[in-house]
Amino acid sequence: MNNFFSKCPQIIFKIFAFILLLSFISHGQITFIDIYSKKASYKISIPPNYTIKEAIGLNVDLKFVNEQGFSIVSVVKNGPPGIKSSDINFMNDASDYEIKENLEASGARNIKILNKGVIDVNNHPSAFTYYTDGELYYHSITQFRKGKILNLTYTCTLQQRDITMPYIFRVINSLKWLDK
Repeated sequence: MNNFFSKCPQIIFKIFAFILLLSFISHGQITFIDIYSKKASYKISIPPNYTIKEAIGLNVDLKFVNEQGFSIVSVVKNGPPGIKSSDINFMNDASDYEIKENLEASGARNIKILNKGVIDVNNHPSAFTYYTDGELYYHSITQFRKGKILNLTYTCTLQQRDITMPYIFRVINSLKWLDK
């Protein structure tokens, strides 16, 4: 009997670890929905609890919102003649101040740049900018492809950023150009 009580903390730890593992597995099994662009040949996958909203603005391609008000928005513009995917590297040359000024010129306020740089998303160079206005967190990716400029932004509350991050990365990493 004494041996049982000495192993009790180990048993409780193993049960807790098993329950925690099951919760991660169930979270990872959410089936995302493939959404195809109306303005360019790409697709993204979004969580099933997002609904389509009216895309206001000439260049807004896709807009989805969930019940918490978090949003996934893509904007597609025609790029300048001769634009190449590799030209995205020049966006990394912009200072935080220049990016902040550009965002505030389009209506955003109290912007703080959290991080920026260039990464590959599905083998395409992508400029990323992560920023906040103190209330919302914006996770923005920009790509140049097939003469188009694509910006995909996932927005959530700053308070919910950490628990939303797996969804953000799954949506952003689902961005795939459809070569036709």
